[in-house]
Amino acid sequence: CHLSEKFDTPDHHHHEFGSVGAQCVNCHMTSRTYMVVDDRRDHSFRVSRPDLSTSIGSPNACTSCHEDRSSEWAAATIKDQWGGTRHEQPHFSQILDAAHKGSLDAELRLLPLAIDDTQPEIVRATAVRRLQSFVSPATMQSLSILVNHPDPMIRLNALPLLESLDPSQRVRMGAALLNDPITSIRLESARVFGDLQPEQLSEAHQIKLAEEIAKYVENQTRESDVAGNNVNLGNLYTRFGVYADAEEWYLRAIRVSPHYIPSYVNLADLYRLTGEDKKGTALLEEVLVKYPESGALQHAYGLLLIRMNQYAEAQDALSKAVELEPENVRFRYVNAIALQSRGKTIEAIKELEKAYEIFPADTSVLNALITFNQQINNKNGVVKYTEALSLRYPWDENLKSFLRQYKIE
Repeated sequence: CHLSEKFDTPDHHHHEFGSVGAQCVNCHMTSRTYMVVDDRRDHSFRVSRPDLSTSIGSPNACTSCHEDRSSEWAAATIKDQWGGTRHEQPHFSQILDAAHKGSLDAELRLLPLAIDDTQPEIVRATAVRRLQSFVSPATMQSLSILVNHPDPMIRLNALPLLESLDPSQRVRMGAALLNDPITSIRLESARVFGDLQPEQLSEAHQIKLAEEIAKYVENQTRESDVAGNNVNLGNLYTRFGVYADAEEWYLRAIRVSPHYIPSYVNLADLYRLTGEDKKGTALLEEVLVKYPESGALQHAYGLLLIRMNQYAEAQDALSKAVELEPENVRFRYVNAIALQSRGKTIEAIKELEKAYEIFPADTSVLNALITFNQQINNKNGVVKYTEALSLRYPWDENLKSFLRQYKIE
């Protein structure tokens, strides 16, 4: 496929002619083993970037073979052999890594990547998916472009972003996707628009939505031996407000796979919606005997106990959830709110600070840190986290004004 006189030479691959290292696929199509036995090569045909391994921990072809060498050695060797700055160019993985780590500027870096038509579609679609953790007015300004993008992967991953909009905006931006030529997009549209009232859609869109919801249900029911599909249907009927059907699908999920934790968590939340916390209590207490090491179950149980005004017991469960899943920012945030409500503001701030270290861009955590530090008159803390929130929302003039005024005071 390639010019052997140009590429199959030691001047290009810097390995002994005919050796393993001289083969194109071993540098540019590295192999990974999936499901223990399935070796697959990467068909993106990329140039190895061991320099990225040192900064974001990604694998590279060089040290996959030279296992006794470091990524720093590999990066230095590539620079020495090929020269130039090609191996030091900005790379999309750095942006995706920043988003994964919750960097304060992640959204502003993801948006340009999402609409950069020089990047592969799968990279741009991944950037769109990452945006779901960083929805803000800046994202909304680009949303129309994303949901109407020519590439179906980008449209599909942009659809969940619509859920943060009010119904009229949601319909204006995305209702046309109910007629999308791609089946998966139409089915996702049915999920996204399924909770709208009939009068919020045109008659034509109402008919199409009903058709696609029926197809979505058929699609999920076809493989109802998978617990996740039953939970999906439970979630759908919960959004519709058809709670009896939702309960039945969650119960089916439990029967299909008793160890699938989301079934119990969602069913307990359904009982919250229907005012049946006693049933939720019995459910969670029974399943916690079997799966006491589930952070999700402990968290759900803690929330239920708060609703029942059993605050000390709730705190124990919420703290246990954090202990079991220390990287879960949501668990830490809720635990902090519970601590503060019991007058333990200092402990709450410490919990929030740990959440901030894990995912700095979480606005709920930042706002709580600002509020709680104000309550204890910690000016340095207020300034620190308001400055962080300003980096997250650099266009917010009210935030900047508050910060200037607070520093003066």
